Amino acid sequence: MKVEILSQGDEVLNGEVPDTNAAWLSAQLHEEGVELLRHTVVGDDLTSLSRALSEISKRANVCLCTGGLGPTCDDLTAEAVSHTFGAPLKIDAQALSDIKAWFHRSGRIMPEVNRKQALLPVGSIRIDNHWGTAPGFHFKANNCQFFFMPGVPKEMKAMFKTAVWPLLAPKLPEPSYNRIVFYTVGVGESMLQQQLKTLPFLEDIRLGFKTSGPENQVKIQLPIGLNLEPIVKKVSSAIGGHAIYSVTINGEGPKSLTEVIRTQLKTDQNSLFVMEGPGQGTLSLKCSSLPGFIGAHINHNAADTIQREASQNSDSFEESLKDYANRVRQEQSADYALIQQGEASKESPNQFLVHSIVSGPKGCFTETRSIRTTDRDRIREHSATLTLDFFRRVLAREP
Repeated sequence: MKVEILSQGDEVLNGEVPDTNAAWLSAQLHEEGVELLRHTVVGDDLTSLSRALSEISKRANVCLCTGGLGPTCDDLTAEAVSHTFGAPLKIDAQALSDIKAWFHRSGRIMPEVNRKQALLPVGSIRIDNHWGTAPGFHFKANNCQFFFMPGVPKEMKAMFKTAVWPLLAPKLPEPSYNRIVFYTVGVGESMLQQQLKTLPFLEDIRLGFKTSGPENQVKIQLPIGLNLEPIVKKVSSAIGGHAIYSVTINGEGPKSLTEVIRTQLKTDQNSLFVMEGPGQGTLSLKCSSLPGFIGAHINHNAADTIQREASQNSDSFEESLKDYANRVRQEQSADYALIQQGEASKESPNQFLVHSIVSGPKGCFTETRSIRTTDRDRIREHSATLTLDFFRRVLAREP
């Protein structure tokens, strides 16, 4: 099955508007095991759009199209379909009624130009738009099934989920491969590639990587019929189990640290308080959706205070970190206190040290990780992720 995406609009072609519609549709298809062949972007030009439609109809089985269904002169999708495939445009009475009703609900009279949105190619099947004025439509040309949707992201997503996917899914063959994704923290993609070189069986398997800050994904695509369990074990062992926070198979399973921690906490009876420094609110925001989250505080200077206390009491810095975390947990009457502090490395000017502390029912645990950057934005995002991952690993050790 050959599937393509066609995006239409000058604003998308010239970069004024990022093509988030194509990115979102690609992700939806990938999650369902559908392999995308090509993505095409065309401006508001009838000749270019007609040429693209003609070419796609001859090489693809399915094409998801967004944009060009509005009421203005630069919205050319329906006209291009009519011109390309010889399907005259005709007013769809129900579509026109729906558009008028939409304006009526808004307390307005429909402008005459909006009649254009009810002009659909003869032979097409209308796809109702309950979220805006532009109806979509389904049209078959040559061997290709076209699904035309609005360019407004909110309308497009709703239409795809409720109308297009239910029409499309039965036409798609069963996936011919399995997809395994290993979600990791703290290991760079170069190191991951190096570690996986020790596995010769991966040479015949499609292997990919996705990097997002301190997180990296290892993506493996392999034929249906192979035993997945030994493959997962061998890859996990090569990467290092401590770095992997989730493994999904064909899209099933948690895909973020907060999803994993949510299953670990299980209930809001486990209260959580967050005290952070270098994350500058990023860690607190990530934790705010967790069950039992009771609050957070940002304290940039706690590391200096802890250092002074350690010197005054002749304690180690680690012991002072634990004392501080235990005090916060007690003061907040929380089951868990998640503390994050940071400081520039005294040994290397290009490194930043992130101190993560978890005080909980089973004791207090600390970890210090270094970040090779002085960029504030990277420090904020990386430190939040590293501390959150440490919390995950602490919870995983608890019975």
